[in-house]
Amino acid sequence: MESLSFFSLERRKKFKSNYNHLKQEVIMNVLKTEIRDANVKSKKLRREGLVPCCVYGPNLEKSISIQINKSNAMQLLRKKREGNQVEIEVNGEKMVTLINEISYNTLKNEIEHISFHVLDPNKKVNSVAQIALLNTDMVSGIVEQILFNIPYAALPEDFVDVVFVDLAKIGNSITVADLDMFKNKKVDILIDADTMVLKIVEKKIASQGIG
Repeated sequence: MESLSFFSLERRKKFKSNYNHLKQEVIMNVLKTEIRDANVKSKKLRREGLVPCCVYGPNLEKSISIQINKSNAMQLLRKKREGNQVEIEVNGEKMVTLINEISYNTLKNEIEHISFHVLDPNKKVNSVAQIALLNTDMVSGIVEQILFNIPYAALPEDFVDVVFVDLAKIGNSITVADLDMFKNKKVDILIDADTMVLKIVEKKIASQGIG
């Protein structure tokens, strides 16, 4: 099947070099997708083990309705979440995208829909980075984590999926300003610098507060 070109010729020339560089920054295998038949209802697709999705963005001539295998979707979401980058392929056209929204039915335990936003390598985009704690077993007290994600804006090539906090190297508490990500000049942090990320409380003090 001949590859479809969803980008206009002018757009393709303008972003080609930067887009190819951006694809090298995405740490994940390409997610294969298929064009979705608009006449087939979403419920029928889900019964057949498929997840309806859409792709949109300012550099696309129009939004694209696609579908992906349910098992591939579940595998994707074990590694990625809303606000993370993922490279997808639609009829041979590779696109670096942002997972914009995931609709999940908790009662049925199934993904209902995923929307992908095609990224412009020359424009900053809002995203979130997950906070991951290291060396929790080396802390004698109780870790009370207040903040779990850091909202920020950055060019796609400067995206941060995870912010690691080494508990073996901190004091009793840390704020957003203490994170390495806060010192990254390529990233605009969209939360107050003095926002508390976590604090470590002595076990005796913590137990006194119970009951």
